[in-house]
Amino acid sequence: MDKILQELDWKSQEVLLALYEQDGEGNTTEIRKLTGLESNDTILYRLRNVLEPADLIKTEQPPSETARPEPKIARLTERGWEATERLVDTRERTYDLGEKVEKLTADLRSVTETVRDLESAVEEDASGGDEQSVSHEIESSKLREITTRLDSLTEDVSAIEARVDHIENGRFGGWSDTKQQEFESLWDGYVVFKHFLENEVEPVVDGELADYQTDSE
Repeated sequence: MDKILQELDWKSQEVLLALYEQDGEGNTTEIRKLTGLESNDTILYRLRNVLEPADLIKTEQPPSETARPEPKIARLTERGWEATERLVDTRERTYDLGEKVEKLTADLRSVTETVRDLESAVEEDASGGDEQSVSHEIESSKLREITTRLDSLTEDVSAIEARVDHIENGRFGGWSDTKQQEFESLWDGYVVFKHFLENEVEPVVDGELADYQTDSE
């Protein structure tokens, strides 16, 4: 099934998705409206020369009561349903990943701002050589370390975000093994970064903030 999707150009994929949205059946006029493809000839070429030979669809020419032929009808085969469902799932996961990475970026920005504000407050308050100042210097050092890790993490997430955007906004043109591997890599990267943020960074920031507020009282 993967090989089938790899061999389909994006226009053929759009035709399959249009039929999927129409419960597996539609004529060329309906397909053109749903896909935005420029002409019936473009659609007919995909039906006759790409999708039907691959046993993804069956076509039928309805009888016409006039000299003008009725629009050709296409129906997804069982093989076509399976291929299209996989295509839909892949696209949904990609869009879902984009939303999650966007949310992660916003969370990172929020935590980074909190750390920087706290770091500035600690450095301002750290004056003289008393025990409390020494404690604040230690806190400041810890915060700088967290900030460095956050900056590195933000760069990595930004790189992932750019790659997701490239996949989301580009025409698929056949979902190759390379694109599938890239997607899986992006997903794994998202999971790792999210875990790091939620389980290592945010608890430390919350703890430092609570300690500083207690010391400042």
